[in-house]
Amino acid sequence: MSTLEERIRQLEAQMSMLLGDYRIGQVPLGPLPVDDSYLGIRRRGNVYYTAGTHGSYTPSTKTIVVTANRLYAAPLYVGEPFAYDRLAILVSSAVAGNARLGVYDTAKGDDLFPGSLLLDAGTVTTGTVGPRYLDISGDTPSLGRGLKWLAIVFDAAPTMLGIQDEAAWGILGKATVGASFNVGWWSAFTYGALPFTFPTSAP
Repeated sequence: MSTLEERIRQLEAQMSMLLGDYRIGQVPLGPLPVDDSYLGIRRRGNVYYTAGTHGSYTPSTKTIVVTANRLYAAPLYVGEPFAYDRLAILVSSAVAGNARLGVYDTAKGDDLFPGSLLLDAGTVTTGTVGPRYLDISGDTPSLGRGLKWLAIVFDAAPTMLGIQDEAAWGILGKATVGASFNVGWWSAFTYGALPFTFPTSAP
């Protein structure tokens, strides 16, 4: 390798650390998408639209019965920095209770695990069917490039509405052939303010 090539790689590594964008200089499989998140969800007013995951789309939805006192985290790939002003969930079958929503960064040294808390957005009720959302007050926070984690914990066990398995992002792989892909993390956690660091979890 020439001196010039070595210097270029050093500069790429430095830029990667400064910008928090670890894709810089890492192109053996081609660049990751940079113009959008992996998950196509759009909002106009209070109406939400889903366009699938990485081009995979299923017209049907999936109901999910959640467990109280369990902190869940789902991956969100951010291709370009953007400001966000709302977090939302969709309740399919209401149960009196609450859900607390937030966002975590990826843990340092572990590209596939939630780390430090970026935002504890507050609570919404799960006692009403339909979209429940939190408008972010104050300065609109911004998410930088890379992998982030949308987090939620419940104090009840409502039924939520989500996307089908085949349209989800199986980022954590699967342990055995034929098993379902792991699409996020969860950890036992007593409902309350979100912890500063995401606790030890099971996929």
